[in-house]
Amino acid sequence: MKPTASLREVEAERVVPWGSPAQYAWHVARYRFALSLARGNRVLDVGSGEGYGAALMAESAKHVVGVDYSPAAVEHARDRYEHPNLTFVEADVRSLPGPPESFDLVTCFEVLEHIDDHRALLDGIQRALVPGGTLLMSSPNAELERLHELVTGREHYAYHVNVLTAGGFEALLGHHFTDVMLYGQYARGNRLRFVLKLMDRYNLRHRLMRSRSLQIGVSQRVMGTPTEGSTSADDVEFSRLMVRQSPIVLARARLPKQF
Repeated sequence: MKPTASLREVEAERVVPWGSPAQYAWHVARYRFALSLARGNRVLDVGSGEGYGAALMAESAKHVVGVDYSPAAVEHARDRYEHPNLTFVEADVRSLPGPPESFDLVTCFEVLEHIDDHRALLDGIQRALVPGGTLLMSSPNAELERLHELVTGREHYAYHVNVLTAGGFEALLGHHFTDVMLYGQYARGNRLRFVLKLMDRYNLRHRLMRSRSLQIGVSQRVMGTPTEGSTSADDVEFSRLMVRQSPIVLARARLPKQF
């Protein structure tokens, strides 16, 4: 069950521009990833929250509809972001509004883990997309989330109710979509950092170093680079080679032309 506070407060369960700079940077980076696909197309942003992502895509898209189940978030987004081809709608993501086959692109970032019924969400997205349309969806990496809880002894995110591993995420999308490609989202660093993380496909650094402060210290001293707390979207990268090692997994998938 979703927390009721998130219905009344824009900040509850949502990343906002005035909140954590690191979280905001990582979210903005995903919308930047979507920009080339949004250009000239009809876009549905599922779980649009404060509205900054939908507004960013509206600068080049044909039309963008942002959907959130919180009346407070929708009202805020309508007041803050005004654009002739941008609309915000209050709706549950499991029963998306509008006629079928209305959108060329659906973005759905950091929503899946808050929904217990994944199939209902994907059924709605499938209905909203035109045949051959594209889905961009992100999800936390359950493997790293569990390791974080093991290290700290506390729950990572109280709002997360159904988090998937990268393999589970890919398998879920494979039931509805084709050409599923996964990317790991991670903090940019020097070449040594990239190579060391690339080699650590089974996340041994987290398993062997049980102290979070030790992990950060090693990252800073040995690799000489920032950790996942990077506060600029320019410091965030996506790679198909870094899926298992990254805290966030981004999927790009296509709806079959005949389904």
